[in-house]
Amino acid sequence: MTTESKKEYQRQYRIAHAEELKKKQKEYRQIHAAEIRERNRNYMATHPDKKKTWGKNYYENHKEEVTQKHTEWRKANPDYSKNYYSVNKDEFLEKAKEYRLENIDKIKRREKEYRITHSEQRRALCKQYYATHVEQFREYRRNNIERIRDTKRKWNKANEEKCKIMDYNKLRKRRNRILDHYGRVCACCGEYHEEFLAIDHIEGGGNIHRKTVGGGGNVFYSWLLRNNFPNGYRILCHNCNESLGHYGYCPHQRNSIPK
Repeated sequence: MTTESKKEYQRQYRIAHAEELKKKQKEYRQIHAAEIRERNRNYMATHPDKKKTWGKNYYENHKEEVTQKHTEWRKANPDYSKNYYSVNKDEFLEKAKEYRLENIDKIKRREKEYRITHSEQRRALCKQYYATHVEQFREYRRNNIERIRDTKRKWNKANEEKCKIMDYNKLRKRRNRILDHYGRVCACCGEYHEEFLAIDHIEGGGNIHRKTVGGGGNVFYSWLLRNNFPNGYRILCHNCNESLGHYGYCPHQRNSIPK
């Protein structure tokens, strides 16, 4: 019998006796489980590249099954992972560092995708964590204020366009909250287009007040929000606001303009 004919015969035999062979293999594995595991460990230890490739291929083909088994095992053995990590912490950190350096683009892509798909969940968790650790955050900021400012300046310089967009969106969000509170209509003429509306100091003194709080625009909006929308402010359109500032009255409030 030639080699080719022998292989063909073996293939046909395996097909014809598939169930019987599976049963025998299962019995053999049960009887020699410890021996098989030891052989596998030795083989994997001497063939790390094959182990890595095999593990990656197996995970890709059985991702849901593997994830489910890992989840069930961790629930059944809650203390094992913690104890194992505490004993091998340095090794874990070193491997994590190496993996991140080798797969930095992949990790950043996944982190970005996660942030987009779990934005509301992350925001809620961050708020909850900050509320329970607010004193720790404040203490860290006090102790590292220069470091934080330096890091922020460097990041802003490296991401100027992104910072402009973020600042604009933050400004619009704060402005909308203030307009919603004080009303989105000019208290004098009824103008309702958002682009024409401004915040007016009812008793006057807007310039002095803005210098006191540190500026107008975003700084002034932040002050209103921090003070929980204080009284003494209203919504006017720019025409009415400018007229009150320059002339002390608005034409809408008078029947005629004095000569």
